[in-house]
Amino acid sequence: MVFSQTLRRAAAQASPYRSPFAPKYTVPAHFHGVTAGTATKYGQIAGAFGVAAGTFALFFFGEIPRVRRDILQKVPFLDQYFDRTIAPEDNVTLLNGCRMGYAFPAISKTRASVDMFLVSWVVKEKSGV
Repeated sequence: MVFSQTLRRAAAQASPYRSPFAPKYTVPAHFHGVTAGTATKYGQIAGAFGVAAGTFALFFFGEIPRVRRDILQKVPFLDQYFDRTIAPEDNVTLLNGCRMGYAFPAISKTRASVDMFLVSWVVKEKSGV
C-alpha cells in the first residue's frame, strides 16, 4: 500500500504521544554548550585563583619603590602599610652625597679626592681648628 505525499508529510510533522507520567525533558539555555550553572562554577574557581594571584602580586611587587609609590599607596587602606619614609635622624643621604662628591661640586668627583677631603675635614673638626 502506497501512501500519498500529504499523508506521509502529516505523519512526519505529527508529535509523538507523551504520557502524562513521563518526565518533562527540556534543553537548558546555553551559549556554545556552556550553561549558566557551569559558567557560575567556573567563574567562582577563576575568581578564587584571581584573588590568590592578586595577593601574590601585591606582596611580590610591593618592595619595588615605583610600584609602591605609584600604585599601592593609592589604595585607601594600604597607604600606611606601604609608607617607607625614613625618619630624619636616620637619613644618611647627606653623608652619602658628600662621599660621592655631589654635595661639594668644587671637589673632583674621584673617590680618592673626596675621601681625602672628608678625612681632613673630620681631623679639623676633632682638633678644633
